[in-house]
Amino acid sequence: MSKESPKISVVIPAFNEEKMLPLCLKSLRNQDFRELYEIIVVDNASSDKTAEIARSFGVKVIYEPKKGTCRARQAGVMAARAKIIAGTDADCIVPSDWLSKIFERFNQYPRAVGVAGRIEYEGNAPWWLKAVTFVKDKILLIFFRAFGKTLHISSANFSFKKEALLQVGGYRTFFPSGPSGGDQQDILFRLQKIGPILIAPEIVVRTSTRRYRRGLLYALFVGTLWFGLINYLLTRFFHRSPIGQSSDVRD
Repeated sequence: MSKESPKISVVIPAFNEEKMLPLCLKSLRNQDFRELYEIIVVDNASSDKTAEIARSFGVKVIYEPKKGTCRARQAGVMAARAKIIAGTDADCIVPSDWLSKIFERFNQYPRAVGVAGRIEYEGNAPWWLKAVTFVKDKILLIFFRAFGKTLHISSANFSFKKEALLQVGGYRTFFPSGPSGGDQQDILFRLQKIGPILIAPEIVVRTSTRRYRRGLLYALFVGTLWFGLINYLLTRFFHRSPIGQSSDVRD
């Protein structure tokens, strides 16, 4: 292991991601970032070749036996050596300047504790998903420019200072995954209490559409409302998810 500390640690939670992970890691290996960085894949009790594939790319692999996105992200944070942590998902592909732009934003705004980028979907995304994403991004950006507050982040493209996350207690691992889960809205609310979180529309990752294959109504009412907002509010009260996790979206 290099004695020099990396400038950025990339943390990727992964459960049975042998199909998607190679493209993600290839894109992360193809960065134009001139500083030292590390890639950490958190094998979240996978039953396929996720860990084996990750090791073949020469990245750090750690094992988190208890399933849950928040548990996996927290394990990755604790293993990270850098002061800045860049989070993404195993089904994402990042552009070659992803880390450079993240690092530049934190250098430009040293008070910032987090930087939220945008999500774009692969080419076969349905029209309604592209439309909803476009409108949402515009509303979030307008609100941020008007009031200096970030209303929503995507854990697939969110970077933060490790020290700030530890200051607010880290990820609350009892939260399930989901569009309003603990790795998104909960961490946003708590981090924003101690410092600004920037919206950076120029920082983009491309992700799969597998979460939206059941159509618009399912995505809105089952995915976002039921497994997102309602599940999030109940979990905050009970400190565990009464509803449980949404169904697996992998092939």
